[in-house]
Amino acid sequence: MVGAVFALVGSLLSAPAPALADATGKGGDFVPLSSPTRAVDTRNGTGGVTGVRGTGTTTVFTLAGIAGVPATGATAVLVDVTPIAPTAATQLALWADGVPRPSAFTTISVRASSPPISTTALVPLSANGKFQLYNSAGSVHVVIDVHGYFTSTAGSGRGGFVPVPQSVLFDTTTGIGVPDAAIPARSSLTVQVTGGSVPANANAVYLNVVVSGVSSSSWLRATPEGGSAAQGTSIDFERGVATSSGLVVKPSTGGRVTFHNASSGTIELRAHTYGYFNATSTEGAGYRPATARVINGSELAPNAWLDVQVAGLLGTPAKGVAAVALNLTAGTPTGWGYFRAWPLGAPEPSTSSFDHFSPNVTRSDMALVEPGVEGRIRIKNVSTGTVRLFVDVQGWFAKPVPPVAVRPFTRVVAFQGPPAGAALGAIQYAYVDNIGRLVHGHQSSPDSFSAVRWETISGDEAFSGPPALVGSADGRAQVIGQSTTADLLSRTRTSAGSPAWDPWANLGGGLPFPPAVAKLPDGTPVAFAADADGVVWRRFVTGTNTEWRVMGDLNVAGELAAVTVRDGIQVFAVDTGGALRTGLYTSAGAFTGVRSLGGSGLGGVPAVVVYPGYRIRLVVRGAGGTVVTKVQDTAGTFPAAWDPVGSLAIKGSPAALLSPVTGTAELVVRGTDDELHSTGETGQGTGTWRSWTRALVDPIGEPISDPAATDPTVFPMTNANGASWAVVFRNAANAPRLYWVQPNPAFTAAKAVPVA
Repeated sequence: MVGAVFALVGSLLSAPAPALADATGKGGDFVPLSSPTRAVDTRNGTGGVTGVRGTGTTTVFTLAGIAGVPATGATAVLVDVTPIAPTAATQLALWADGVPRPSAFTTISVRASSPPISTTALVPLSANGKFQLYNSAGSVHVVIDVHGYFTSTAGSGRGGFVPVPQSVLFDTTTGIGVPDAAIPARSSLTVQVTGGSVPANANAVYLNVVVSGVSSSSWLRATPEGGSAAQGTSIDFERGVATSSGLVVKPSTGGRVTFHNASSGTIELRAHTYGYFNATSTEGAGYRPATARVINGSELAPNAWLDVQVAGLLGTPAKGVAAVALNLTAGTPTGWGYFRAWPLGAPEPSTSSFDHFSPNVTRSDMALVEPGVEGRIRIKNVSTGTVRLFVDVQGWFAKPVPPVAVRPFTRVVAFQGPPAGAALGAIQYAYVDNIGRLVHGHQSSPDSFSAVRWETISGDEAFSGPPALVGSADGRAQVIGQSTTADLLSRTRTSAGSPAWDPWANLGGGLPFPPAVAKLPDGTPVAFAADADGVVWRRFVTGTNTEWRVMGDLNVAGELAAVTVRDGIQVFAVDTGGALRTGLYTSAGAFTGVRSLGGSGLGGVPAVVVYPGYRIRLVVRGAGGTVVTKVQDTAGTFPAAWDPVGSLAIKGSPAALLSPVTGTAELVVRGTDDELHSTGETGQGTGTWRSWTRALVDPIGEPISDPAATDPTVFPMTNANGASWAVVFRNAANAPRLYWVQPNPAFTAAKAVPVA
């Protein structure tokens, strides 16, 4: 068998400055109050509502214009919620007005006849500044104190959240940062809360405060040093048990906060620092509302932990999340203890302690936790018994994602759609040009390469890297590209054959590499992309599932390759050590079989050929710049060694496919001379290769010089002459160049056929 020959057609077809990803300049800044301020007290009618809340009742409360909250422009409030005199074990739920009670929300659990025990909560507000409160059982009074609010727009004197490594700020039981002495009854303790990881100009500091050694149930209030103590409270605590609460405190100009003990007995107090809020709207991470339950009662044994994905969900990017606001609930604990929560991949902090609980008492607490690797946090049950863990998201904090630079001369992608009645399927093309415009090409007739309709569809968006093309069952084309903001954007034809497009849809992500898209066996398209840590994420690109889910750590160094196999989608990538790694995303949603396929010094994006029976051949650039390959045996096992495919030195990444004409694996590469070169198997399944030859020749077999500036792409196609395949690339003038292989079932020398 001799080399494949291509026939020429051609065409050629520019992006605004990249926009920064989400940041606090878009709103979500925090405004702390100088002291907790009473907004609701159903015992005396503060807040406009009087009397106990009965079983199954929902009450609407207005915060706009009261308790330090502005009349307009507040998207959420940070409050201290205290149930008073509950007649039955109950749960209080809080959510924005104007919407049905969601399945996940801020919950506060309390037992019957409990003394006042408060919970800090981050509660979203409706546009009119209202929220709803639901009481599940019995009757109960409710007291709510406001600690601060989040804004819908950026403004002066306020900013976003900055997480810091967890550390002990002070502890009266050990003398860290303060005297080793309990706080006397009705006395106060003033501490320095800025310094170290918290700058002197911090607008507020987020602490986890633990009250212990309590001999008389009461409350604690935190105010800036020298400030007046308003009516509100910061923490209500119970005699005989430790009480913890996430607390945001506003420091004085000297960076100090005073804690007032209202109890008739002494208390011990300790605080751990988790982050701070800036005073500048262009700094820190802005709050974004989001609500969902991500863990629903998982049981943890003593000292066991659970890794919980919190980034990539609810519209959050896979990267670009500074912290997530969580409501942690300890359900039916059998021992004394607390939760410890920290970023996955970071050392376990000895200081962390959320949601202190006691046997058979369900408790909730707010925590602001920074996600770690894989967008996960680790939550540990530090107790003597089992406990059921519930985790509800109350919102997240958006930090800037590094913009992605426009990459010049990335490859063109192409595929042929299904037939439309008696007509053969149209061919679709897409690429990102050298200034970031996303260009789409539509070839309605596969026999007329000269009639490709090229159009720029990116509008004012800028893109980077090769896009992905997906064909739907009804013949519509979907283009998925990586915006320079690092999010994936998707656009779909309004109908098959229509020149019109739906608006761009943001699929999120915040990832540094462009996607690889493949279809599950049922036809569902799935996008895969890697983050800067080498972790692979996936997202469905159609339907209602908007989550970015962690697949696993492949230690990826760049772009992925993905192909449909019998049981799902097989993903491949070169890792940072120059070996090839793979994992299988199953139709059931699992990511399994993660392993190394060996190699050293491999580079680029692997090409994948799928033989009948879903047997895979991999083709990749080797350590010396030549092409190497390996193929599965009939049992699905890859050999240890990589086999060379000749000695031609290449640029970039190879392209490969199973020829629909000959049934042999065919390879096309860009040589160091920028010309395209090709080879293929000498026979079906032989695994031996013809000599490399120039891929582009004229009708009498003489090489055509048509230097490529991009890696080539090959794809199968059918036209009036029958099944064949084609190659597309761009030249140095940024013009797409299209060649096709003349069908030759006799396996003799193919000749270039001019195409009108």
